[in-house]
Amino acid sequence: MDGPGAELLIGAVGPADLIPALERLAAQEFPELRLRTFVYDDEAETADLVQTGADVDGWLFTGVVPFSLARRTGVLRAPATYVRYRGTGLPRILGPLLADNPGTRSISIDTVPREQVQRLLRRVDLSPVHVRVLEHRPDRDAEDFLRFHRRVARDPGGSIAITCIRSVYTQLAPYLPTVRLLPAVASMRTALRAAASIPHGSAEGAADPVVGLVELSDPAGELARVVRGLAGEVVPLGGSRYLLFSTRERLVEVSSGFRELGVLDELRDGRVWGRIGFGAASTALAAERRARRALGRARAVGRFAAVVATTDDGELVIGSATPEYRETTGAPVPLAVAERRSGLEAAALLRLGQLAADRGGDGVTAADVATALGLDPRAARRTLQRLSAAGVVQLLDSAHTGKVGRPRKAYRVALQ
Repeated sequence: MDGPGAELLIGAVGPADLIPALERLAAQEFPELRLRTFVYDDEAETADLVQTGADVDGWLFTGVVPFSLARRTGVLRAPATYVRYRGTGLPRILGPLLADNPGTRSISIDTVPREQVQRLLRRVDLSPVHVRVLEHRPDRDAEDFLRFHRRVARDPGGSIAITCIRSVYTQLAPYLPTVRLLPAVASMRTALRAAASIPHGSAEGAADPVVGLVELSDPAGELARVVRGLAGEVVPLGGSRYLLFSTRERLVEVSSGFRELGVLDELRDGRVWGRIGFGAASTALAAERRARRALGRARAVGRFAAVVATTDDGELVIGSATPEYRETTGAPVPLAVAERRSGLEAAALLRLGQLAADRGGDGVTAADVATALGLDPRAARRTLQRLSAAGVVQLLDSAHTGKVGRPRKAYRVALQ
């Protein structure tokens, strides 16, 4: 951006029925933002859409599921935020919903944190209805939530599904009473406000204190060296936790405007996962309060995550040029590690490994994965994305199939 008055170009990613509401709110309340919209029919399209928006200043996703998919596949090159689903409408919709579906014995709810659901429904009489919740985690995608709802629907008695994910709603609604939760306007406003805090050439607040809270998987004796240039001071808090002190100007400079943070790559190279929550404010006390909230958000993002809070109600995930799990060396991944990272069972991974061995050096395609694992084409593409993020497969040069048209992507299977 050219200066403090310049517009920020934000890539807005989401389904066709949510993007217009985001655009209207941005136009009414955030004139400093210009949205470039990327509309998908299915969340699986997210990574491909993001790759077409290399010139944006930041990303705003209409939900945590497409955001997590984009981050896992390593396509984010700019700071990002997403609209949170808080489930505040649950108490209001459940009464009429149960009245319209008498005899219901189970309710399945996805994405919203379990503790939040329990708090919201504490005063709602749901006896004898059993509420089941599958909250979001960085390694879960739409297919996981779809299987969850279908599993609950097999419980004795009637079942109702409540989902935050459009593709899940589309697939469940024809045969199961299904309600789609939509984000509140307040949640959209919070996400837009966070996007508006992306650095864009203004010197305003440059000297404001920044407090960073660091969590590591193992003590890092060389942490002070790793964060050299970022923090003016590093204070051990015990165990593998540290406190950093810096300024907004230095954080913006070192992270290239919140686009990437080299300390995460250095930790990854040392096989140490790390999460950092940064808080920026006019006072150190307020900055520390924001840092604690940002660290909590980093825990929800993944093992290698840096989140910065420059406002009281929104956070930005600092971009990364490296996917969360992908091995930079391409070394084979042990079977047990591959299971944990990808969420696939060992038997499925072994079938995939055997298929790759049969194909020799040609690699496997989405069609091969669909055949080997008994998946439909869309599920096979999603599975490849998960395997790629887990470091189990690596993209090869395009595979020519002998047919006229666009070459299909082929992947090497790196399974030990």
